Amino acid sequence: MLIILGLRLSCWQQAQDRLVRREDVEIIALEPVETSTGEVVNQQFREAAKRCGVPCAIVSDDGRDLHLGLNLYVRTTSKRAGYTISSTRRRLAQAGLGA
Repeated sequence: MLIILGLRLSCWQQAQDRLVRREDVEIIALEPVETSTGEVVNQQFREAAKRCGVPCAIVSDDGRDLHLGLNLYVRTTSKRAGYTISSTRRRLAQAGLGA
């Protein structure tokens, strides 16, 4: 099951404490699948982007199917989606900047 939650960037920027609350997010996609692959995840994000626009950031648990699918999605999206949070964290750790 893939669950995509959306949070408007403008709402997060206006919040003084920058904490995400349940009432701040909305369900964009709730997709049951029998088998999740990178290609399936890529297609699910493409469909969600048609409804809501290209995301500026993606937070993921970086499971294998999500990792493959999100890399494919970001590489093939004409309007570049922002980095996934998990990959940004990994890059910072590799650069010795902490996580």
